[in-house]
Amino acid sequence: MEYGYEVIASVPVEKCQEIAPLSLGKCLASFLIHVWRDTGGSVGPDKNYNIYGLFVSNGKMRYIAPLAEFFTENDAMNYMDTVIRRN
Repeated sequence: MEYGYEVIASVPVEKCQEIAPLSLGKCLASFLIHVWRDTGGSVGPDKNYNIYGLFVSNGKMRYIAPLAEFFTENDAMNYMDTVIRRN
């Protein structure tokens, strides 16, 4: 089984903070990432497009949390255009 990922775009920290639940803490960085898993079957690879954020909680613990999930690249890019890149 093969796994992989590709960073598609960065998400501004202020937008990360807007779409994240308040309980996650302070967003330090955020990215739209294409993640895939290929099991070698006839169906082909399982693909997802996800926005992840890197957070710090209480000034100490750092962790990565998923913020949004999309099943097609088109859905992910539409979200980036309408929500993330809007002024």
